[in-house]
Amino acid sequence: MNRYSIVLIIICFLALPAIHSQDKPDTTPETTETNGLSIVVTSLKADDKILQIDYEVINNSRQEIWICDSISHSCNFEIFMEDDNQTIIVRRRLDVPSAMDWLIQPHGRYICLDSGKKRRESLLLSLPIYSRRFYSNESHEKDVQFAPHLAIEIGYYVGNLPKMVFNMLKEIGTSADDRIGIFYFNGWFGDELSFSKRHEDIRQRDEEVLIPYTRQSFKGEKVLRSEVAKIKIPYKETIKRIKQDTPELSSVNRIEIRYEPSMLEYFFPFQGQIDLLSKEEIKHLRSEKTIIFEDPTDISRFSNELKEVKQISGGIVSEESKAKVFCYQDGNLITSFVVYDNTSIETEQKQRIRYVRRLQSLTMQTPQIQPFELRMQCASNLSNLWHRLRLYDIAVKKRKSIEESIQSNMKSFDSDRSKYQKNDKNGKTDFIMENLRKEMNLHIESLKKRYKDLYSNSKLVYPDPTNWCDALGFAYSKSEMKILICPSASEGKCYYAMNPNCGPNSPGDMVLLFETKAGWNEHGGPELFTLDNHDPRGGCVLLNDGTVKFIRTEEELNALRWK
Repeated sequence: MNRYSIVLIIICFLALPAIHSQDKPDTTPETTETNGLSIVVTSLKADDKILQIDYEVINNSRQEIWICDSISHSCNFEIFMEDDNQTIIVRRRLDVPSAMDWLIQPHGRYICLDSGKKRRESLLLSLPIYSRRFYSNESHEKDVQFAPHLAIEIGYYVGNLPKMVFNMLKEIGTSADDRIGIFYFNGWFGDELSFSKRHEDIRQRDEEVLIPYTRQSFKGEKVLRSEVAKIKIPYKETIKRIKQDTPELSSVNRIEIRYEPSMLEYFFPFQGQIDLLSKEEIKHLRSEKTIIFEDPTDISRFSNELKEVKQISGGIVSEESKAKVFCYQDGNLITSFVVYDNTSIETEQKQRIRYVRRLQSLTMQTPQIQPFELRMQCASNLSNLWHRLRLYDIAVKKRKSIEESIQSNMKSFDSDRSKYQKNDKNGKTDFIMENLRKEMNLHIESLKKRYKDLYSNSKLVYPDPTNWCDALGFAYSKSEMKILICPSASEGKCYYAMNPNCGPNSPGDMVLLFETKAGWNEHGGPELFTLDNHDPRGGCVLLNDGTVKFIRTEEELNALRWK
């Protein structure tokens, strides 16, 4: 996708009903203009218990922007009072200074908003509003205050954000700057430049991007700030977390789920996912709106998953699609709630609860989408492999003087063998060392042949097609090689093959990887392609520019560029 520079227009209008009768809300629309993007408040609800703001983010420009959707896996915004005690800030951005040390490094999730598109969101907060600080731990107990202003801050990027992140990874891989340790020790690369599992779990890498918190080393985020309320709003600074109760389903024996507008929009919200579906499949999924399950095991699994709550206390959700859940006991409605994006629920009491991990029950209990979900996961595997292949040279370069290191380690193994054998009656140590020796020898010759390319003019190279699976496992980590397995196929180590005619500088529409039957280091042409891994029949193909296609017929296969 092409990325362009962007400027923002924000039109925010908020007519907040008086929470306190003596306060008259300011209904004057506030407008901050630059060029092309607007945020328009479409609905407002407020009483003594909740404040809800519905709004649309509309891209009227000719360009593309990337909007911050969350700031960590468990938190999509923070809320606090500014030092002047005049403004409550709802902040959703990553480029914020902080001295915090997190157990799991934060990351920002950014979503693409194409030209002419809009995104509907809503903010729901219980009153009084409780502080939720993320970048500092300065919270302490205070009495309820009344802030005359409420403002929203949203981070966004201009231009080709996936390319910016990719270039960051390349730069870090070749940099001697000490700050790169931030990435290595907090799970961004994992083992020797392999992407973190969290990053590879995102659904559509061309339309959503994760960025690790770099303590402001990664530049370019801009900030949209808009004051959206001019009325006294109750706020409490606290270190406590207000626990909210999840729906009680112990007596439920029937659950009905209604997807709005349909299963297509709920489960496959990205254009890249829709491109993997045929017109008939799209039509079918748009017609599917309701499922019912009554199996006690399924209901119990769903109930238990809902109880695994970590992040609570209000939330921002996308209103583009939702799943309305109705729970019955012997035909009587017991409770109902709404699920957003498998990450948040909203109860009948207007409480929103956000989950650390995505809910799996709806996906598992909706059989209509299962074959398509497996297809999307297979396509995601290939997309992740493309990123690994494009960073393969960096991964190998980071193993400084690898042959010398390997040889040194092998000598160390030999010298230590006798020491370990004394305390190893079963010969386990000897067995492990021999396996390590064999594994190291397997890569030495291949790496030697390719070092000339790796170190000449920063030339990008792919692994040798004859041992590309082994090479990726060596450059990254064997524990991270599950992406070589098509999720809809049977048992096997790898279900993809490499086209030996495709190199880094080959045309973008040339086949790079494609589905095949179970094997290892498979390489060749269309004769290896299989349509049998999926039902409906077909197979995924990765092109050299990163595009993934789903091929259904021999004619489509032969129309691809192989040489």
